[in-house]
Amino acid sequence: MNNPQAIAALMALKEQAETDPQVQTPTPQHKAWKAKAVSVLEHSLGTSTHITQTFRGLQYFPPALPRITGMPSSDDSRRAKYFQRGILDAAALLGAAIYELELDLSPEPDSRNFDQGLWDHVKHSVDEERWDQVASAAAIYLEDKVRRWSGTPTGKDGGKLVGKELFLKVLAADGPLPLGAQPNETDGWRMLGSGLVAAVGNVDRHNIQDRDDLRRYAMGVVGLTSLLLTQIRHQHPDLASGR
Repeated sequence: MNNPQAIAALMALKEQAETDPQVQTPTPQHKAWKAKAVSVLEHSLGTSTHITQTFRGLQYFPPALPRITGMPSSDDSRRAKYFQRGILDAAALLGAAIYELELDLSPEPDSRNFDQGLWDHVKHSVDEERWDQVASAAAIYLEDKVRRWSGTPTGKDGGKLVGKELFLKVLAADGPLPLGAQPNETDGWRMLGSGLVAAVGNVDRHNIQDRDDLRRYAMGVVGLTSLLLTQIRHQHPDLASGR
């Protein structure tokens, strides 16, 4: 569920809480409303966020009152007031969720800010907001390009180099794609490349990411990947030609 869809759903649920008598009283309609609200919050904000957890923990009924001889065992007026307070709290939390989602509505990424070949490779997943696939696609694209541009290097056993070992070899000072103008810069770029594939590539290619900031995370991976590709193209234009 993307942010605009979630915002529209939460606004409708908030309006129901504020205007619908069937939702404002302990009815099956209220139970269905609450279940829908929890589902939208979990799919948009995540299950562990403060707003979601607080909403799930809202109490609509007061603790049981001690029975007093000659007095009714329940106080209908108190129960009604308690329920109304729960509804007001729920509506306020839905409003907070809407606000948070609106803050996270950033403009569409400008493709000019990224390596064009990389952007062409991840654009479809970005457009469909498949953020878990964006990060893995970026890592795969980077490794494939670096391998091709460096002549598909092999290890001591003659096998194709992959992942961290590939970057450690090709970005080394005596490798085919050294970066930077002096030794400390070359070491920095080498560590950046090997660190990216070690820290990000393995995780995103072999696991399904489940985190509340997945969009921001994925675009961060794209940005770092683009930085490496841009530097390689800048320093080795003959080897890194085309997309």
